[in-house]
Amino acid sequence: MFSDIFKNFFDEKKSVGKKGEKLTADALRNSGIYGKILKNLYIPTNNNETTEIDMIYITRKGIFVVESKNYSGIVSGKIKDTYWIQKFPDGTENTFYNPVMQNQIHIKYLKDFIKTEIPLFSFIVFSEKCSLKKFRPSKTTFIIKRDELDNAMNSVMDNNEDAISDKDINSIFLQLKPLTKVKKSVRKAHVENINRKYNNDNPICPVCGAKLVLRTASKGNYQGKKFYGCSAYPKCRYIKDI
Repeated sequence: MFSDIFKNFFDEKKSVGKKGEKLTADALRNSGIYGKILKNLYIPTNNNETTEIDMIYITRKGIFVVESKNYSGIVSGKIKDTYWIQKFPDGTENTFYNPVMQNQIHIKYLKDFIKTEIPLFSFIVFSEKCSLKKFRPSKTTFIIKRDELDNAMNSVMDNNEDAISDKDINSIFLQLKPLTKVKKSVRKAHVENINRKYNNDNPICPVCGAKLVLRTASKGNYQGKKFYGCSAYPKCRYIKDI
């Protein structure tokens, strides 16, 4: 198949996101704050679809809902902008969906699923490799780089009363854990739903959120064949057959 030629590219771009998530998870574990971590949760929505949460950290203060962005370059945007901009040293730009809005959707459906009134804190965590505009945090939303995560978490811990017990932490963990073990068909349907809903004519990359652009293979056995490639290439090497 055409996509087999690009399997090494796909594996590489997949590892970029996974590496970022691992580094963020390590930062959570090393914080000294007691809690339980779950990664890549597919939360059911009210229209028989799913929304994917990168990571949650269940603590006595509530649940930290983490959107991990392992981006480089200069990242800018406003809280109310639908899309933010990522600029690279060579002058190229990439737009991606506002991660604050993205995480608000995650939090809404997570709250609906757990059916428990506990605090939910939104953490948008970028790589230390990027230059990030300074955002003033609210009581429940933090837009930070990974090396600022410890301070942001301590701020939550210092300024909020305990909301749940250690027993509750374990109970919520067991309730949500099955959502990390969904079938491949569920994951595939999730990506297809995103592209159909948000950008039919210009589909988005399911890995980094950048736009997919129509390209044509210039050499090899598939020369002349069209395919979708991530506009953030070579930072992201996602490939989609047509």
